[in-house]
Amino acid sequence: MGDEAYWRSRAKAARAAVAAAEARVAQAEAAAQSASAGIRQPQPGDALAQIPPPVVTDADRRAAEAALAAARSDLERAKKALADLEEEARRKGVLPGWLR
Repeated sequence: MGDEAYWRSRAKAARAAVAAAEARVAQAEAAAQSASAGIRQPQPGDALAQIPPPVVTDADRRAAEAALAAARSDLERAKKALADLEEEARRKGVLPGWLR
């Protein structure tokens, strides 16, 4: 069944995965909004003096939309993993406080 530390550790990792996925969704939503508005986001490695003009192509828009869809999918998987962990703990009789 595992001890309290085991379950707390698993729950903490699952919640951290959900939080990280939520952050990726927020970032991808911002990028998709910028792409649909025609604003190019600075990329890693862009020198401040050499940032190209804000030109967004259809490929950029599609890539931003695909990244957003992938981030949302990752978030759903992380939420499901957390729910599955909670269900597993319930079936094994783990005290609810151990998952907090």
